[in-house]
Amino acid sequence: MFAANRPLRFTFYALLAAILYLPGLGRPALWEPDEGRYAEIAREMVVTRDYVTPRDDFELYFEKPPLVYWTNAAS
Repeated sequence: MFAANRPLRFTFYALLAAILYLPGLGRPALWEPDEGRYAEIAREMVVTRDYVTPRDDFELYFEKPPLVYWTNAAS
């Protein structure tokens, strides 16, 4: 009995997840300046190959510990 309902349950859960999560994509939270700033700092670490000193627009930026930037640069 449970095996017959499995595709129906999967469809229901997939539809529910799509209704809950898809409308929130692209909202202003993704466009805040912090997200882009942290990505740019990680990109500059990779370009300059200096993984010790975080820089934003090639100016020193020490507001956060570098572990966040290292993780972004590694990805």
